[in-house]
Amino acid sequence: MNWEAIGAIGEILGALAVICTLVYLAVQIKQNSNMMKANIKEQRATATQIQIQRQIDLAPIMAKTISGEKLSPVELIQLKSLFRGVMRNFDSYFRQHVYGLFDDQEWKGIKKTIQITINAPTIMQEWDAIRSEFPQDFQNFVETLK
Repeated sequence: MNWEAIGAIGEILGALAVICTLVYLAVQIKQNSNMMKANIKEQRATATQIQIQRQIDLAPIMAKTISGEKLSPVELIQLKSLFRGVMRNFDSYFRQHVYGLFDDQEWKGIKKTIQITINAPTIMQEWDAIRSEFPQDFQNFVETLK
């Protein structure tokens, strides 16, 4: 065997090693992407459970608001705090959608929830008061849901 044949075999083996490495990296990236999406879903579920619990805790205040009763200053602060938290979660979901971390069906459900929330009369007033605290693209998105 001459040196040219040995060099050609070495080049072939090197090319195969590069291809194997690229395939391995592609598999790892796909697995990492799937894990990241699963982690995001878990975090969203946890955030949703926390928001549900807060809403249950503040149900009497929310009922007063719906019926038009006047809220005490403490109740008003509690309700505004709940709303800010809900909108922060929605902004986070919007970001995740922008980054392509939700499929279309999942985003459709989240978008509908945001739309229902934002179109409640008392919520719309509060949104107008705090909208400047959020990034412009999220503000624009919320405005399309009104």
